[in-house]
Amino acid sequence: MRTALVWLVFVLALAALVYAGRLQDRARRRAYPPGTSLFSPVAMFRAFATKETAYAALLTMGLFLFMGALFALDEMGYLPR
Repeated sequence: MRTALVWLVFVLALAALVYAGRLQDRARRRAYPPGTSLFSPVAMFRAFATKETAYAALLTMGLFLFMGALFALDEMGYLPR
């Protein structure tokens, strides 16, 4: 049971990280109009101010909190062996 739970959490974490990456890519594409340099600081800050970046940050922080809670529950012995 514990192994199945660990694999399920691993798959969910991987899916969340892939989706966060897609959100960051969408924010970059939205902030960089055609012809903008990849190293433009103005476009970089514009990408940082999009809602997709905030969603990606919240998703990543939530994932870290979820994984931390799961590890804590495992250390306390609440997960089935």
